[in-house]
Amino acid sequence: FYLKGKDLEDRVAGPIRELLALHAEQAKIEAERASLYQQREELDREQSRIQGNLDALPGGAVAADLRRQLVGQLEVASRKAAEVAKKLVEAEVKLAALKEKEVVALRLVSLK
Repeated sequence: FYLKGKDLEDRVAGPIRELLALHAEQAKIEAERASLYQQREELDREQSRIQGNLDALPGGAVAADLRRQLVGQLEVASRKAAEVAKKLVEAEVKLAALKEKEVVALRLVSLK
């Protein structure tokens, strides 16, 4: 509401709008990060389940096909987990950069 006022000076409105935009971007990345953490937890559970199944398999030729399938599933889950971990690091880096920009933008706000 304040930003829609006609008496608002550009020197005040500009930094406030920038702060709001940074905050919106930060919220978007935090939501993405929360989703990635959830994906990571699901993948961890899946990997544990598959590993448990592998551990429970008897040795020998009878279980060889099933063992290969489970190993393949475990490899796929591991690749997905690595991809999610990479995306999490990228999200953390983006959040840190946005927080720094927020601090700089906040210093520019002056209501004098």
